[in-house]
Amino acid sequence: MNILMILFGNIENDGRVLRTIDTLKKKFDITIYSHCDQENFEINKTKLIKRKSPNYKKNFFELILFTVQLFKIFFKKKYDIIYLHDFYLAFPVKLISFFSSSKIIYDAHELIVPDKENKRNYKDYFFYLLEKVSIKKFNLIIAANKERAMIMKKHYGLKKIPEIVKNIPRDTIKNKLLTRSYLEKKFEIFKNNKGLFFVYQGLINPKRNIENIVMNLSKIQNSQVLLIGSGNKKYIKYLKNLFIKNSVKNIYFFGDLDLKTLYSILNISDFGIISYSNTNLNNKYCAPNKLYEYALFNLPMITTDQILFKRTFEKYKIGMIHNEIKNIQDETYKLINNHDIKTDFKKFNNSNKQIFESKNLLKALEKI
Repeated sequence: MNILMILFGNIENDGRVLRTIDTLKKKFDITIYSHCDQENFEINKTKLIKRKSPNYKKNFFELILFTVQLFKIFFKKKYDIIYLHDFYLAFPVKLISFFSSSKIIYDAHELIVPDKENKRNYKDYFFYLLEKVSIKKFNLIIAANKERAMIMKKHYGLKKIPEIVKNIPRDTIKNKLLTRSYLEKKFEIFKNNKGLFFVYQGLINPKRNIENIVMNLSKIQNSQVLLIGSGNKKYIKYLKNLFIKNSVKNIYFFGDLDLKTLYSILNISDFGIISYSNTNLNNKYCAPNKLYEYALFNLPMITTDQILFKRTFEKYKIGMIHNEIKNIQDETYKLINNHDIKTDFKKFNNSNKQIFESKNLLKALEKI
């Protein structure tokens, strides 16, 4: 059987999609159509149809062009399964289903169900409506955790709860990393620096409230705070001005990095940062792969107060909730010096192996 996977985002930076491909390519012939900006980027035993990201920010016009190319790709060859990774393309894929017998899988990376307490903008609401009118046409729906799955089932009136596949990376991400000496040559910050490295990785936008955590961490003696990722340019400019205004000189912007470089930096860091606001259901019930990535590198975590983090840290003493910290320097060193933390990381990692999620995915596909 052959699968056409569709991703409006960039394949080279999407760990969830890459893990999905890695799991399924052993049993299926996979073609992935996606944005990709690395000329030499390839995926073994997978056909990759690349579309270069536009010079401007991806917008509705780019979505139309992407969709037109999608139609051309689909009708050029018959596919047994369409595997969708974006809510942006839910409605176009529904349209395709009227002209095809292909089964449709929808992996809902984001929970875009509206929240009564927090109003969404017109753009978000538009795509929510398109998902709402399309989702019942799909043969298999996947969510990243149980809470999201339950919300989707209830809100959309689905006949059954979506299948759950968590955002857990493979432990092989620790293999073949860049050396410390290489990183020191590439990034000045790592040269002769014996302080604590705190790493934030991911989207940088106002909804993440990043400044609340990193400003506090910057006050810790000999701390270095690394912000890895890209996002809202106005917000990034605001952060830079905020740091300058407060004479903060130990927070560094790295921009986007390839996964190998990112994991190599995690390997020599001391703490992982995860920050979300509670402005919508997607954030309240977040399911970030960062939690599991940091854990694989035995990185203690400082996070915001989402349900997943509270539940995790109550069971495994591998992190702390930022707004519950009274003295951030004392609490940070207390967590680092906890003699049982390695045992807790081992227990957490043993309970959250990616092989479990691969098996869940394969079982889910058997149902269609």
